[in-house]
Amino acid sequence: FNITMSLQQFARSYQSLSNGARLNSTELVAARVTGIRKSSKNLYFIDIEASPGHLQVISDRRIYNSSSEQEFDDDHHAVHRGDIIGVEGYPGKSKRGELSVFPRKIQILSRCLHMLPKSYVGMTDTESRYRMRYLDLIVNPHVNTIFRTRAKIIQFIRRYLEDRGFLEVETPMMTTSHGGASAKPFITHHNELDRDLYLRVAPELFLKQLVIGGLEKVFEIGRNFRNEGIDLTHNPEFTACEFYQAYADYDDLMATTEHMLSELVKSLTGSYKINCSIPTTGGNDGDEGAADNEEGEGGGTNNVSAASKKATTAAATTSSSSTVEIDFTPPFRRIRMIPELERQTGRRFPTDYTSKEAHSFLSSLCDEYNVTCHPPKTPARMLDKLVGRLLEKGCMNPSFITDHPAVLSPLAKHHRQHAGLTGRRDGG
Repeated sequence: FNITMSLQQFARSYQSLSNGARLNSTELVAARVTGIRKSSKNLYFIDIEASPGHLQVISDRRIYNSSSEQEFDDDHHAVHRGDIIGVEGYPGKSKRGELSVFPRKIQILSRCLHMLPKSYVGMTDTESRYRMRYLDLIVNPHVNTIFRTRAKIIQFIRRYLEDRGFLEVETPMMTTSHGGASAKPFITHHNELDRDLYLRVAPELFLKQLVIGGLEKVFEIGRNFRNEGIDLTHNPEFTACEFYQAYADYDDLMATTEHMLSELVKSLTGSYKINCSIPTTGGNDGDEGAADNEEGEGGGTNNVSAASKKATTAAATTSSSSTVEIDFTPPFRRIRMIPELERQTGRRFPTDYTSKEAHSFLSSLCDEYNVTCHPPKTPARMLDKLVGRLLEKGCMNPSFITDHPAVLSPLAKHHRQHAGLTGRRDGG
């Protein structure tokens, strides 16, 4: 069945027709049946949808190309909700002004063998929606917009970096070592080599090697794998973007990231401000699944690196969520980690985080603020959990948490002005 145009193209081409008009030229379209209504023995109304687009089929016995009255009835009795049909007919509009096609012939292209959920009930169970994405897309048309928006985001990031001289590369997914981040890897076995390999937790080390080799600006958009916990903001398999630039530091990174994200939001929505549905329950403090770059985001060479995890969130708005406005207007807020922690806790933080006193201090602070830190309770892990509880949860708008202690990123570049701190930042 060779269609002549999509439903979206059909709407653009014939939306200007006047009410009740019908052309003599024919078009061939195909889509899924979402509703069937029998007005009389001579007239059927069929609703069809294809992402993105909706069209009404007004099937009139008088113009339907059938050899007998029985063929008209048989063709329409065979059509059920969920079937994919092809329609050959005349473009037009109903008397009420709804864009329609008046068929000469209807052909079933693919039958739906399972009953779809009713449209007024929908499909709201999160577990079912994520495990049966195909059904989610059929029943909840707005989910299609999420997929398309994600594709536009990746296209924008790629175009933004390429326009600034960055070269896109691909680095190995399977490696003999899982360096690049302090995360537990997935392990697979290579039969030909008869050895275990690790699915990468980050492409960082390979990208740095390319910078060393002379590629001064490189980036990669690809999958990372971390064999850890799952929550609202952590997925064991996620898409990340990392980019590295020679002769630049973390101040340059913040400026680039700030401009890229703000322009991304503006290009998608026309504004720097967006409304977002935020769950009011569920999730955790990221005790499992959060993994920091082992090298530090400024480690090894002068570079710029950024990674953004793909977080899967429910598209359906429920009673357990609230809508908030998020402002991407630059400049983003800069938060110095230790001074802000001291301000919020009213306590003076130690300077030597390797001492027993620092360990006791951070442990008591975790107990005071009910912050869970699973063993090993190292100063770095406890400090990271405190930041997650006290700082990150307050970053509703885009913010940078800067000046991390060296204990959090031992291989990151030392801060130019403050001893014991590093030239690293986290975006929130």
